[in-house]
Amino acid sequence: MGMGFGDPRRGIIVGPGMGYGMGMGMGVPFPMHMGMGMGPVGIGLPISSMGGTPVRIIIVNGSTDSDNESYFRRPSYSISSSGDRASRLRTNIMILYHQTDREHASLILSSGEFRRGDSSSMAGSGIYFAISKRDTDHKAKRTGVYLQARVMLGNTMRISSSGDRSITYSSLLAQGYDSVLIPRPGGDEYVVYNKDQVSDIQMC
Repeated sequence: MGMGFGDPRRGIIVGPGMGYGMGMGMGVPFPMHMGMGMGPVGIGLPISSMGGTPVRIIIVNGSTDSDNESYFRRPSYSISSSGDRASRLRTNIMILYHQTDREHASLILSSGEFRRGDSSSMAGSGIYFAISKRDTDHKAKRTGVYLQARVMLGNTMRISSSGDRSITYSSLLAQGYDSVLIPRPGGDEYVVYNKDQVSDIQMC
């Protein structure tokens, strides 16, 4: 078919026998019940198998997800990533905890800011927080002083519990994310990569 319908929440054009892409698109029919939809951001190629079960292929910014189960599968990054960074940061704010020694705590409190750690840490060179004071006891490299802070997490990317040392502020932002969540047995760990996401630092 040459016409489709749009999902206003996702900006997607779909229709029988045609693809779906971001924005407005037009269907161009092909043999074997294969159509093609094109939009300014993505290209979709829905292909019917011999058994009649639709196979949907989503191409978003060059990455592809096949989905035989649900049309509403999450893309490679959260939908909220479409907003600007400042707006995203206002939507997800938590009070989180960090432990360090007295010397570094004094520097943090006097400057009012955290500095990123080295790149050998689990999620690369970032600022690491736990969800409770107790959880910092077995996470911190330096101990003695507990700090709490208001952390703007924005759009959070969940990664493996084994971490990913290749993550940087630039690579995270390019995917539409603002922070990282590392699910760990001893308590979840959050990581941000820019000091402007941390404020109201105090001892606790």
